[in-house]
Amino acid sequence: YVAQCFWGESALSKAGSIFLAYALFLHFFVLTVGLLKRLIQPPLKVGSFPVALNKEYLGWAINSVFHGIVRASPFSSQIFFIFYLNWLYYNLMGMKLPLTTLIGTDTAIRQPELIELGERVVIGVNSSLTAHYSPSKQKHVQGKIIIGADTLVGGYSQISPRVTIGEKTVLGYGCQ
Repeated sequence: YVAQCFWGESALSKAGSIFLAYALFLHFFVLTVGLLKRLIQPPLKVGSFPVALNKEYLGWAINSVFHGIVRASPFSSQIFFIFYLNWLYYNLMGMKLPLTTLIGTDTAIRQPELIELGERVVIGVNSSLTAHYSPSKQKHVQGKIIIGADTLVGGYSQISPRVTIGEKTVLGYGCQ
């Protein structure tokens, strides 16, 4: 519908109409997933929980489903490449990050609700921030990840739950 409103005779107006419609679709998609997540998912909690039908484990499962919907979509690379959409998505998913934070492409962030990034933090490409793990088939552990202001996390790094990185820190390429 949006494309039809601006559709003209020139190739430029047709291309502009398609671009505008696609940009609006991406925003609508991110807003819809983020708002549904906030309505349906119980808040994630820090701690160790049994793998079973309980509120804590169910919250993790629903969080993973919503994140999976976005990551598996054919246009996820555009969402995570466009700085503003990346920031909007992670904020809607509950992550605490200011506009001055930069998250590199192909970075895997799991359970963003438990992650807090400070001002001017840079997360390198292909890094991984995962706020959970399961040490056994019966136990699930969730922990916060906090990264202080003015910190650089090098590309291909892996940050695990219950990790706090101070301000003005530099983690090199591939840190674990």
